Amino acid sequence: MDPLIEEEYIMEPDTETSVLDSIWSAGPVLLGSTLLVVYIGFKWFQRQKANSDIDEATKNPDLYLARMEAIQRTREKQQRELEEASRKKKEEDIEKEKRKRAENLAKLEKYGSKGGQKVGHPSDGEYLPLCGGSSSSSYKAPKRSACAKGGCGK
Repeated sequence: MDPLIEEEYIMEPDTETSVLDSIWSAGPVLLGSTLLVVYIGFKWFQRQKANSDIDEATKNPDLYLARMEAIQRTREKQQRELEEASRKKKEEDIEKEKRKRAENLAKLEKYGSKGGQKVGHPSDGEYLPLCGGSSSSSYKAPKRSACAKGGCGK
């Protein structure tokens, strides 16, 4: 070859993609297919376990019945505990309501018929200017409107 041609020879970039570039570009596909394989494997495992339970029940029915009876007893025990807790809670609520009624009756007896009357009512004859009594000022602030600053065209 000619030396001039060798000096002018410029290396062209490699057009072949590397393995890492291929994996990087196919990442979503690989991730999706991996998740699909895991899901199918999980479903297969569940089906195999269910089939083995059915096979176990047919091979040894006494053991299966004993296990089902134990499960039933446990469920009945949990139901009894739930009903007992519910009954206790209902009794506590009834007691709380009785105590509240007794407190309200005690307040009614203590304060008499004035329980719902406002303090400083005009019939008391006390001077309470903030309650709007007879001796309070009759000043009322003017209403605010958009025309107050002269923007209505009047």
